[in-house]
Amino acid sequence: MASRAQGKAPDPPKSPAQVVQVDMEVLLNNFEKRMEARFQSLQDQLSNFANEITGDIKNLRLSVNQLRDQSSSVKAKTEALGIKVGDLDKQLTSQADQLDFLELKAKEHILRFRSIQETSNEHIRERMVIELSKFLQEDRQLLDSEIDKVFRVNSRFATQNKVPRDILIFFVKKNTRDRILQLHSKNKFKIDNKDVIVLKEIPHRILQRRKDFTFLVQKLKENNISFK
Repeated sequence: MASRAQGKAPDPPKSPAQVVQVDMEVLLNNFEKRMEARFQSLQDQLSNFANEITGDIKNLRLSVNQLRDQSSSVKAKTEALGIKVGDLDKQLTSQADQLDFLELKAKEHILRFRSIQETSNEHIRERMVIELSKFLQEDRQLLDSEIDKVFRVNSRFATQNKVPRDILIFFVKKNTRDRILQLHSKNKFKIDNKDVIVLKEIPHRILQRRKDFTFLVQKLKENNISFK
């Protein structure tokens, strides 16, 4: 009975090696807990970062899609505008061509005479009727009746270069103009034994077109290539 009353005997004291082992286990346990906590924190941070990146990517894709839609819309509008501008340009070109044709028809009765010396107090109509009637071998009064009006053209070029101003003659009939041109092509029209330049009146826009093809025409002539 006495031995039971005394209770359990105390554990024997631990050796230094055992104490060190226990301390190491405690340290390792604490280290593992800290590492787990740090790892978990890192995982949480990475997860949050991944979520943010995913959200940014979604927003970026949405922005890109919106930009593509806007670009397609702008492209479609630009193409439509280009078609409209092209149609308008064709219409304007067509109208300009019609105006050129009308102007050309209106000028079919006109001839321009160049390099005719001016005289003081000249009566230009009478002078040109006399010279042209001799050139055409036609009655003077008859030719005068075939002429509507005659005048010199004021120009800055003539004034600056001190050359005779051109003379314009408006004929009543196109046939009279054509007869002068045909005869002039065979036998040059002269006044006071000096060659006179005789020109058709051509609209400026048509002259510009011809000027654009001057180089091509020259090359065709150089290579003896016929053209119309």
